[in-house]
Amino acid sequence: GPYHYATGTRSQQFLLMDEAGKTYYGYCIDLATGAEGNTWYALANLEDNDYYASEEAENHVRGIVFNGYWGTESGTGSLASLKEALKAAIEAGSVEDEYTIKHVDRKKFTTGYELQEGEYHYGSYVYWDIPPVDVTLTAEIIDQLTEGEALDAMQAAIWSWANGSQATLNGIDGVVVGDMSVASSKMSDSLNGKNDPEGAARTRALYSWLMNQKADADDEKTVIINDKTFAKDMSLTVRDEISEGIYAAALNFSLDAELTEADKLNVVLTYVDANGETQTIEASLTGSGALAAVDGIYTIDGLKLKEGEAFNFSLNIAGQQYLTKNAYIFTSEKGTNGSQTFVTLAEGMINVDVTKSADITFTVEDHAVVSFNRYQHSVEVVNPRPPHQDHLQVRRSLQHQLHADRPEYR
Repeated sequence: GPYHYATGTRSQQFLLMDEAGKTYYGYCIDLATGAEGNTWYALANLEDNDYYASEEAENHVRGIVFNGYWGTESGTGSLASLKEALKAAIEAGSVEDEYTIKHVDRKKFTTGYELQEGEYHYGSYVYWDIPPVDVTLTAEIIDQLTEGEALDAMQAAIWSWANGSQATLNGIDGVVVGDMSVASSKMSDSLNGKNDPEGAARTRALYSWLMNQKADADDEKTVIINDKTFAKDMSLTVRDEISEGIYAAALNFSLDAELTEADKLNVVLTYVDANGETQTIEASLTGSGALAAVDGIYTIDGLKLKEGEAFNFSLNIAGQQYLTKNAYIFTSEKGTNGSQTFVTLAEGMINVDVTKSADITFTVEDHAVVSFNRYQHSVEVVNPRPPHQDHLQVRRSLQHQLHADRPEYR
């Protein structure tokens, strides 16, 4: 990315690597934002993206990520699996097998050249239309599907669903994504001598198949622990009065993620008690002796707080969380508009380190809490140690071959 309405774009797959050397492959999910250099990224939930027009669109993106192209040598994510899926879809009638491919030719533009009838000048070239080509996809033609075509169809489908519009495949120089409501009339499906009409037809057919993919409702997905899912709700339970104006209390906090035996997570509460001394309470959320959640709410007991004085505290969750195989996104520290967001297929352990801070004040009358004020004032998120842009490599569909030794997602 980003995509330009007049010139299109070459599809790219990005390689992100964290400091431990673990790699993630990703596609652009934002149609209009470029990938900026020297930018840190963090793995996040697919739902943390605000591009989707609906839950249905989000579900389609998840299905495309699950069933689309990831460069694996065999099985799901491979060219071989996509070829067979496309053949089956055409045989079943869910994807068309006949396409009329617009075709153009071009030559270098030179200063002073006078355009002939039917020619148009764009960029460094002069273009002219040549007769369109009708293509009927057969098993033999589908078997010629290339990595570049698969990348183009995959990126087009992700952009189409993730950005709230149904994009169409078009382009002057290669098959790229175009929104026909704004696309230049100079765009074409295939360039003579560069992209063959059969390739354009294969890409269109694969794009149609991917656009129909949906995630299985039974697929397990992990909610990544970050500032949006940890301690989104916090409250105080005031218990018995220990001495005049000093009460036993407990801090309650939410966690949207359902933890498993594979997770290794601890929380640390740091606060200033009724005597003005800094106290630290540590607790495990997993393993033996772990805090138990009730409807997603955890409780840390043992606090001693003074009525009417601000209870200032920080709450940290740290450790490792296991991700089930599913679609996730990489978000930039610069925000949605600051640098490209990537969608990936990931599985395995990630590091978690999130801190929330807040002030809470309470007042008690006749053994009942009559006033309660909370002011959350800071959030510090390190989740996980994010890959740096220095490790981000671009793989271009129509210019470079992808490495054959790419690790498979299992």
